Amino acid sequence: MYDAKLSTDKWFPVIMIDAAEAAVTGITPASVGFAVKYHYEGASSQSVYAATGHWVEAGSGEYWLEIGAGEFAATGKYQVTVECTGCKPCRIYVDAKTYTEEEKGLLVNYIYGRVGSPSDLGEGSDVSSMLFAMANKANGVNNFNQATDSLEALSDAVVLASGDIIDTNAKVNLLYGRIGTPANLGSGSTIAINLSDINADVGTVDTKANAIIADVGTVDGKVTTAIIDVGSLDAKVGVPIDLGDGTTLSDNMTSIAGKTAGAASFNRFYDSMEALSDAESDNLSVDTLKDYLFNRTVGTRHGNGKPQQIFAGTGLNQIEVRTTLDTDPGEEDFIQTEVII
Repeated sequence: MYDAKLSTDKWFPVIMIDAAEAAVTGITPASVGFAVKYHYEGASSQSVYAATGHWVEAGSGEYWLEIGAGEFAATGKYQVTVECTGCKPCRIYVDAKTYTEEEKGLLVNYIYGRVGSPSDLGEGSDVSSMLFAMANKANGVNNFNQATDSLEALSDAVVLASGDIIDTNAKVNLLYGRIGTPANLGSGSTIAINLSDINADVGTVDTKANAIIADVGTVDGKVTTAIIDVGSLDAKVGVPIDLGDGTTLSDNMTSIAGKTAGAASFNRFYDSMEALSDAESDNLSVDTLKDYLFNRTVGTRHGNGKPQQIFAGTGLNQIEVRTTLDTDPGEEDFIQTEVII
C-alpha cells in the first residue's frame, strides 16, 4: 500500500513481467494493449488514465507511473492497474490522504513552537507547573487564595517596601501599568480566567499531539481537529510580545516572574502571589500610621539643638528613632540619617 496526497501527482513504481515472470522492457503508452486503469474503493467500474508524458522506463522491466492530480479526488483507497499485451497486469494499491507524513510532522512542530519551552520555577518545566509556582510560594503546596492572593487583591493593597510607605494610588497604577488590561480570551477578561483559558487550550493541544504520535493510523482526523484547535488557540493567545526573554507564551511568563533574564532572580518565598499577599497583610493600619506621624516627642538633642532621640506613637505602637548629623564641612547643622531602633 502506497501513500498519496489528495489531488496531487506522485510517481509510483511499476514492474512489468511476462507469463514466465521474466522482465519485459521497451513498454511505452503506445505499445499494443497498453492501458492504465484505476478505481476508487467500492467502485463497480474502472476509469482509464492517459499515461502519455507520465510514464518512464528505468530498465530491467521496471517503470515509473505518475498519477493522482485528477484521479485521487477523495481520501481513501484506490487500485491502479497497468496492462500490456504479453505481460501480467501490475496492480498498485494507494491510500490517498489529506496531509503527507511530512506535513503532519511540521504541524506538530508548529504547535510546540507556539507553546514554547517553559522555564522551571520550582515545580517543573511545563506551563501548568509554571503557573502553580507563580501562584504559590511553597513547593508542592497549594495555598493560593483568590480573595487575598490574586493580582486584583494585591493591587488593592497598601504595600510597604524597604521601610518606606508607598502611596496606594501609585502602587495600584504601577501594578496595572505592568499587567495591562486583560483581554477576553473566551471565558472572561481577568488574569485568572485568561490563564485558565490558556491552560485548557494547552492541555487540549498536548492531548491531541500525544494522540497523533500514538495512533498514526488515525492521524488524518486528529491533525484536522488539531488545526481547528490551533486556530482557536491563536485567536485566544494572540501573538506574544517580547517582554525581555522572547516571543513565546512561556517566554512572557518568565519575563513576568523575574526582573532578570530567564527569571534567574525569581524567589517564590518572596516573589509569588501568595508571598506578596502575606507581605500585604503585615502593612500598617491607618490608625497606627497616624499615631506614628502625629504623636512624636523629642527625647534628647544634638549640641546644635537638632533632635537626636525621637519617640513616635503611643503605647504598644511607640517606636524610637535616632538621628545623626551630616559631617561634611558647612553641613553640620543638617540631619543626615534617621534610624528606627
